[in-house]
Formats: sequence, structure tokens, C-alpha cells
Amino acid sequence: MRSAGCVLAGLVAVCAACTESAGAPPRPDGLHAEDGALVDGAGLTRVLRGVNMAGSHKFPPFVSDFGEADYQHVADLGFNTLRFLVTWAALEPTRGRYDDAYVAEVEKRIVFAEKAGLEVFVDMHQDLYGVGFAGGDGAPRWACDESRYAGFKPTDPWFFGYLDKNVAACVDELTTKEETVAAFAAAWAHLAERLVSHPNVIGFDVLNEPHWGSFNLLAFEAERLQPFYERVVAAVRKVAPKWLVFMEPGASRNLGTATRLVKPSFDRVVYAPHSYDRDAEQNKPFDLARRQAVLDNMRALAQEAKDLGAALVVGEYGTPSSLAGAADYMAAEYDAMGEVGAGGTYWAWDRGPGYSLLDEQGRDKPIVESVALPFPDRVEGAGLRWRWDRGAKVLSIELTPRGDGRLDVITPARLFPRGAAVDCGGCAVTAGRGRVSLRGVRAGAGDASGRATVTVRPTP
Repeated sequence: MRSAGCVLAGLVAVCAACTESAGAPPRPDGLHAEDGALVDGAGLTRVLRGVNMAGSHKFPPFVSDFGEADYQHVADLGFNTLRFLVTWAALEPTRGRYDDAYVAEVEKRIVFAEKAGLEVFVDMHQDLYGVGFAGGDGAPRWACDESRYAGFKPTDPWFFGYLDKNVAACVDELTTKEETVAAFAAAWAHLAERLVSHPNVIGFDVLNEPHWGSFNLLAFEAERLQPFYERVVAAVRKVAPKWLVFMEPGASRNLGTATRLVKPSFDRVVYAPHSYDRDAEQNKPFDLARRQAVLDNMRALAQEAKDLGAALVVGEYGTPSSLAGAADYMAAEYDAMGEVGAGGTYWAWDRGPGYSLLDEQGRDKPIVESVALPFPDRVEGAGLRWRWDRGAKVLSIELTPRGDGRLDVITPARLFPRGAAVDCGGCAVTAGRGRVSLRGVRAGAGDASGRATVTVRPTP
């Protein structure tokens, strides 16, 4: 029989444990950011790797002809995510009147993605403000004064058009003119109402590569972009409260200027910058000496994500497939994301030359070999890192495991035609087509750091 003192001590201990448990904040339901990682409601770290669907969505008819089989092709290559492009011009071609036939076409493709097992975040795309400017996409023509379009002179390359005072004036209005901001937010809310019932739609990218227009680029994010985000997100969250917000920095981040965004008032944030090499973007051969710059930039982006209380998913990265050194360039991007545990979506799933992953006949280009690579998909642990050895064809994953030590790895059938051989120090392995699931991943014996290393390679 225990003494009264022991019983009292036990009650105190139990109460202390209850107090500690009660004091811990409950984990949010659904996807959210924790310590720079994307985490689901069960506490599993998630990695989103996929493609942009599609560059052709920027222009009439604003959706591509990719069908259900094409979406399955994306999944079969080992991707799990789409950044799905929509445009305001297609959604609201006439002021105050939404084109629900267009929305229905978008929904049809969201269902294609769901059947293929692909998660989707929707990107409201723009380049050069909108359709009123030759070569531009995004805002409907009515969203700026006709005199601005008449005064515009196209440039080569196209992005120098942002220097045109007429483009800058319209860009300014998008984030500052009450009528324009309200219309943009309402259009987003209308689209969200239609898409929120689709469980594979996990979030929205408010605006592609927001430009500073005529404003001081160093002050743009803090003084114009941040309030704009707060306004639009509030409108969307009324109908889609659990959607992730894929928050892009200003377009000046592409020039190497660190973001001046600060942690927003809303939660469930994913920092979604783009990662393009400066020289490669000018069609110069990718020099391996530039590899370190890619790695360093990704580390900086990861720190910016943590400062924002966000996870990191690179919204765009890619290369003209004919670029000399393209494979090395994509290897650098993959390694950079793996080093910081970030997701990313390649630009883009299209047919034809340039950045497209497919040729004119819809066949995989050789560059696919450098993009559609294995990666950890769901992880019960923290500090996730990975690396793919192209020569040895070995995926190395490092993490600090917890709980049941779950680790799900996507192993594209193209690279793992006979399955995968796993070295995990005795964990349980369940193999399936295109993936392996591990349970009981533990830190190495005598490893005081608590880190575990797992290797996955094609079965001989």
C-alpha cells in the first residue's frame, strides 16, 4: 500500500503534466508552417514538388488543352503538386461580371489533378500588368485607363516594358487605387468560393511577381505590397479559411534584393519566391562557378521564410532546355532546395521550346531527367534535408525523427523501374509503385545529435 504522501506526490505530478499539456497550443488543423517547414494536422512535415500548369494559361483561351492523361503523366513523373495559373482577365473580363464558364474549365482541371493525386495551389498570374499591354497578361483591359494602353511602346525583351510610364501607372493602381484593389480582392473571393470544396486545392498565390511600378522599389513591399496582401487575404479567408497563403516577395527579389516583407497578421503562410540564375536568364551557359550563388541564395530565402513565420516553396525555377549546362543548373536548384528542406514548382508544364518540359509532340525533353527526381514526401521529424547523387543514383535523406519515425519517399518509376533498395538501419519498409513508406526510422546508434540518415537507391 502506498502512503498518503506518495499518493499526493503522484497527484501533483499528474496535475503538473496536465497543466503542461494544457499549456501547449493545439496544432492547427490542416497545413500550416512550423519552424520554417510545411506541416499537416497530423504533425507530418510535407514537401511540395511539382510544376507550373501551365504557361499557356496566360493567353486566350486561358486554359491549356492538357487532359486527364497529362495530369496523370505529371504524377507518374514523381511530382505531387501543381501551381495552377489563372488570370484576372479570364475570371472577370467585364467589370463586375465573372465568367463562370471559365471557372468551370478551371474546376474540370482541378478534378483531373485530384484524380492523379496532385495537390494544387492557384496562382493569379500577371506579367506586364495585364492584357491591355502587348505581350502582357493578368489584369483585364478595363482595370486601367485606355490612354495608358495607347501610349505604350513594346520592348525587347518584354520585361523592360515595366519601365514604361504607362505600365508603371497601371501597376501602381493595382495596389493603391481603392476601386482596383477592391475588384481584385472580390474576384479572388469569387474564385475561392468555387474551388474551396475541392480538397486537393490547398492554397492561393495572391499575385505573381508583384512589381513596384513607379514607386521606390526598396519601400514598395512594406508600404504597398504588405497592405495589399492583408486586404486580399482577408477577402479570400472569409470563404477559404484554411487555405495556405503563398506570399511572394516583390519582383525586386529576383534581382537579389532581400525582401522587406514582415510577418503578416494572417497565418498558414508559405513564402513563395522565385529562383532563377542571373546569367542563365540571359541565355548564357550555366557556369558551375555559379552553383554556389544558387545555394547561397536559397539559404537566404529559407531565412527570410523563417523570419516571416512561413514555410518555403519556390514558386518558379527552370531553364531553357537548350541552355548549355542546363542539367547542372537544375541540379544546383534541386540541391539548394534539398539543403534547406524546401519545395518547388518548375516553370513550366508546356509543349515546345524554351522552358517547357515537353517537346512539340508532348514527349518528355531530356531536361526532365534533371527535374523529376526522388524526394521525401511526408516526414515525421524535423530538420529535413536531402541530396540526390546523379552519378551513383542514390538519394540521401537526413532528419531528426520523432514519433513512429515515418518517412514516405517518392521514387519515380522512370528512375526506379524495379523498385527501391532502402538502408535505414532496420526500419520497416513498404514498397509501392512510385514510392516507399518507412516506419521506425531512428537516429544512428551512439549519435548524440539525434539525427538519422536514410539512403534510397534503385533496386539493381
